[in-house]
Amino acid sequence: MDRSFVARLGSIVFAVALVSLWVAPSSQARSVVGVSAAFGSDVGAVLDPGTTTPSLPAPTTVAFEMPEIQMPVSRSLARASSVEEAVAVLGVIAAPAVPPVPAPEPLVTDGVVLASWYGPGFFGNKTACGQTYTPEIMGVAHRTLRCGTLLRITSPAGQTVTVAVIDRGPFIAGRSLDLSNATRQALQCSDLCHVHVTVLD
Repeated sequence: MDRSFVARLGSIVFAVALVSLWVAPSSQARSVVGVSAAFGSDVGAVLDPGTTTPSLPAPTTVAFEMPEIQMPVSRSLARASSVEEAVAVLGVIAAPAVPPVPAPEPLVTDGVVLASWYGPGFFGNKTACGQTYTPEIMGVAHRTLRCGTLLRITSPAGQTVTVAVIDRGPFIAGRSLDLSNATRQALQCSDLCHVHVTVLD
């Protein structure tokens, strides 16, 4: 078996042991983790909160001692052919990956940019600049311009408004502005709109 697989599996087993200690944190709580001969030798460790040096017996099963729970899993673990399968056997749920936040779009002080808008799911929330976001509030979200910066925006429909930066966003690559609901309506924009923006101060 691949050494890196064994090393990663060992890390998973250790993490599960720590979780079991956290679930039953009494002074008598103990988590017993043993790995059977599936990896060529018996390896085991008893992690006891009251000791600093673990003892090393040679159990032949993998088990977690928690209140009223006993889960031998050595046979299933021995059949695991990948780290993912081993994680499933041990019941460890990996944290979902968090998508990276794209870098802000280059600052355009006088030119055409792509604008989106944000609405119902944000009504009642505080904006990054301190206002309460409502359906009627005029303004835009921008990633880098300071709060209160005035922008003159003209839409393809020929509508022009002057509004302030009131929030941070958008956080989708390719978009430079997030229009408030009222600003979008004043500009007669759809969901996405190419607008001409001029930074006034």
